[in-house]
Amino acid sequence: MQDKNTISLIPDSISYAAVQEFLAQRLEANRASIRIQNRVQVVADEIWSNIVRYSGAAQASLELRREKAALLLCFTDNGKPYDPTTAPEPDTSLPADERTIGGMGLYMVRKMTTSMRYRYCDARNILTVEFAWT
Repeated sequence: MQDKNTISLIPDSISYAAVQEFLAQRLEANRASIRIQNRVQVVADEIWSNIVRYSGAAQASLELRREKAALLLCFTDNGKPYDPTTAPEPDTSLPADERTIGGMGLYMVRKMTTSMRYRYCDARNILTVEFAWT
């Protein structure tokens, strides 16, 4: 059984709208600031897009919960193992047209969150990102 802080979906192109609606409702219920709302929506879009495009997952879930001075966003999927915390950072010293394609999304996620933790457990990827509650 799923609680009000979690949504489970088939990760496909149709699921984006449900993810955004779920987040908007949960952020409003938690009285999140506009700053946090914007960050959560951008980060969720990036991570969910990666799950949809690259994981091969048949099922994925998203949980949003507040813990003390933090807001936690937890993604779980049954796709192939992938630890985004080990992805190399792009060389931002190069002009945009000289950089290799890819990597900027996770770089942005790292910059917009206070932490990003990954584990692989029971054939599932579990990625938790944390936002400071300000």
